[in-house]
Amino acid sequence: MTVSTDAKVSRIYDEEQHGLVRLVNDIHLAFDRLFNHQASSHGLTNVHWRVIGGLHRHDGMTQTELANYVAMSRSPLGKVVDRLEEKDLIERLTDPDDRRVNRLRLTQSGEALIKPARRLNAQIEEKALASLSDNQRQRLFEQLAKVRDALFTELDDETISWDETP
Repeated sequence: MTVSTDAKVSRIYDEEQHGLVRLVNDIHLAFDRLFNHQASSHGLTNVHWRVIGGLHRHDGMTQTELANYVAMSRSPLGKVVDRLEEKDLIERLTDPDDRRVNRLRLTQSGEALIKPARRLNAQIEEKALASLSDNQRQRLFEQLAKVRDALFTELDDETISWDETP
C-alpha cells in the first residue's frame, strides 16, 4: 500500500484494489472534494447541488421522486431538503390534488445558484480532462455511457430500488 504524505491531498492507493469500480469511486471522491471546497463560498456541497440540479430539471417532484432521481435514500435526502429549505433555496408546497403530498421546488435563491454551480462543474471537468484530446474525450464519454446503460439495464431488470440496502 502506498500512502501519499502530500500536505494538500491525502491519498491512499492500494495496489490490490483496482478496476472500474475503484477508478470511478476515486474520480467521484476527488470531484466531490474539489466541488465541496470550491463551492463552500456559496454554502453549497455536491449533495446540495445534486438536489438543486434535480429540482431545476424536474421542478415540483415529491421527495420520493427526487430521492429516486438523485439516487439517494429518502432519510438522508430529507435532511438535505430540510437544510436547503432553511437556507431558502427550496420550498415545500402542498400538492393541490393530495394535501398529504409535498412538492419541492427551487426558490429564486436556489435558481440563482444554477449558473455558478454549472460553471464550477465545467471547470472541474475541464481540469480532469485536460490531458485528453477531443477525440479521446468523446471516446471516453461514449464508453462510460455504455457502462452506465448496462448497469441501468441491470437495475431495471432486477427492479432494484435506490432505497434498497444490501
